[in-house]
Amino acid sequence: MGQLFKNTASQKVRVFAFADAGHATLDPGEPVTGDAANISAQTAVDNAALGASDDVAPAEVDATNAPGYYEFDPLTAETNGDVVEWYPKSSTAGVQVVTVGGNVQTTQPPNFPALGIESDGDVTKVNTLDGHTAQTADNDTKISLIPTTAMRGTDSALLASTFATMFSGITALAEWLGLLAGKQTGNSTARTEIRATGAGSGTFDETNDSLEALRERGDAAWTTGAGGSAPSVEDIRTEMDSNSTQLAAIVADTNELQTDLTNGGRLDLLIDAIKAKTDNLPSDPADQSLIIAATNAIAAILGSPAGSDMSADIAAVKAVVDLVVADTGTDGVVLSTLTKNAIADALLDRADGVEPVADGTERTVREALRVILAAAAGKSSNGGKTFRDLNDTKDVIAATVDGSFNRTAVTIVDT
Repeated sequence: MGQLFKNTASQKVRVFAFADAGHATLDPGEPVTGDAANISAQTAVDNAALGASDDVAPAEVDATNAPGYYEFDPLTAETNGDVVEWYPKSSTAGVQVVTVGGNVQTTQPPNFPALGIESDGDVTKVNTLDGHTAQTADNDTKISLIPTTAMRGTDSALLASTFATMFSGITALAEWLGLLAGKQTGNSTARTEIRATGAGSGTFDETNDSLEALRERGDAAWTTGAGGSAPSVEDIRTEMDSNSTQLAAIVADTNELQTDLTNGGRLDLLIDAIKAKTDNLPSDPADQSLIIAATNAIAAILGSPAGSDMSADIAAVKAVVDLVVADTGTDGVVLSTLTKNAIADALLDRADGVEPVADGTERTVREALRVILAAAAGKSSNGGKTFRDLNDTKDVIAATVDGSFNRTAVTIVDT
């Protein structure tokens, strides 16, 4: 909140608004701008009951250059006390508001120019700082008469109350400091008090969480490079060592290539040999007369066309192929859907496809599949001796069993 002078007008109470985890758009800790209309404060003077501040909507300092900062204009009466309390808040969800320091006050305390200290220690209303040197008789207002057991210039009772509030919940500050600094087993009371701070669900343990414990773990990580997330320094060093071996092999190979490519080297000789062959190729490899002679030789081998010319023969062959395609329903590579369905149906309904006629149990593949499907997936009854078709329209298998549940007779309807 900064320094406030008692019972003095034209002062400022500066506050800072920031987002918490519940804010709709901002990350926790980010300053909140444009919230002046939603910010208010409760204030109290000299530990009196809290009440709403006179200034209900603080002015925003500068949304661009000082985002999140707002200033209340307190009444003079709101500063007229030895203890002045301000508790700002915002009605916006996810916004926290706290008072901040840094206010520079130019207003001097009331009656400052009228106070002075004489050469013998007397307090006087004559202001010796302005050149007034009038000496008064000794009186009981000498600073030297203030008891040495009191802190001069302070309210000892208020100071004691303030320190009591500050150190509330701390039985022994030294024990707290010992727990926070060293990992040796500390005071159990101080440990309980540390864990009780905040939401009261802390798990602080000096052997793991103290500065000394953290430093020891950090030293191990810094020294060996094994700390932190992968890859660690050790992993990087291992990778570098591995790559250095591979790089050395690559350098060796490139050196060998450079040797082979030098004049008279292995690759140079191979390239020279290829060049010697290509140099002998003619600039015009095939003369027109040679091409005509070659085609005439091919025509002589093929003989005279059966029709008027070679094109007519090719057309005749194509006509025959078209007839074959029309008859078979295929171009020789892909069967038509009709042909494929016909083949499949012929296979499924081939007579005696499963059992030969000679056995008296001849069945097609389709009939055999009906029986198998009823046994595997159809409803059963009669103690598992009767099985229905999948549409549950008829019994497909009806068995007769003996006392040992062996089948003695089976009636099958496979149509």
